[in-house]
Amino acid sequence: MKRKLTTILCADAAGFSERMSRDERGTLAALKRQREAMETLFERHDGRKINTWGDAVIAEFPSVVEAVQCAIDIQTDIASQKPDGPGADGLPFRIGINLGDVMIDGDDLMGDGVNIAARLQEIAEPGGIAISRSVFDQVNRKLDTRIEPPTTAVLKNIDTPIEVYRIRLGSGDWPNGSGDADFLADVPAPQQAKTHRATEPRPFRQMIHDALEWYRGQTKRVQTGVGIIAFLAAINLLTNPASIWFHWPALPIFFFVIWPVLFGRNKDDGTEPDKGG
Repeated sequence: MKRKLTTILCADAAGFSERMSRDERGTLAALKRQREAMETLFERHDGRKINTWGDAVIAEFPSVVEAVQCAIDIQTDIASQKPDGPGADGLPFRIGINLGDVMIDGDDLMGDGVNIAARLQEIAEPGGIAISRSVFDQVNRKLDTRIEPPTTAVLKNIDTPIEVYRIRLGSGDWPNGSGDADFLADVPAPQQAKTHRATEPRPFRQMIHDALEWYRGQTKRVQTGVGIIAFLAAINLLTNPASIWFHWPALPIFFFVIWPVLFGRNKDDGTEPDKGG
């Protein structure tokens, strides 16, 4: 089977199931309109649609810069479909982009290069774009947009932790119960966008959001360990804040938690690596 290096864009509708439960016909019509608009933008940026399933779509691009610009155009187009308020008409999408080596199977592509793009999409905010380090290295300072400092994420079924960079455009919230309204409200408009350096201080709200994203991306083993340590700390602070003792019972749990993080293992959640795209 032949392989090649290419840029993979994965887009998925946020809150799709919830919106379908309220308005099947309107939601499907919005999905169809947006997919048609996406395919037009794919062609404009020299990309091609690879596959679709459910409310998701995957495309590839020979140029990393064109792939990211296409994602920005997609999100800008969706945002413009809100004439009566946030989310009034447009269907919000999460987008993940990765540059990686993939296997070629006819017109389809498979492998970690595709899987990482799909996992990045899962941790992007509605209306946002998450990119890997390989993508950032190619587009940094080449696009007039805001790229947040990186965070490290352990993605499901991906053995190695991934550096994730986020591109956010516009402000406001989608009415899909995503809970991201306060966080997205701090994002500047695209015309004010500038690239941030990793050394700049990060807003406290963003640090909390990144911590939650890290926690959600961990295995059940890590999540359980972190929960126990947090519970012990809460008991300590509520019962005897003048004397710190929770670190002693938390110490063995701490080593139990960091082991899979340091070695990038995910066997404890009962999952197996993806074998295809």
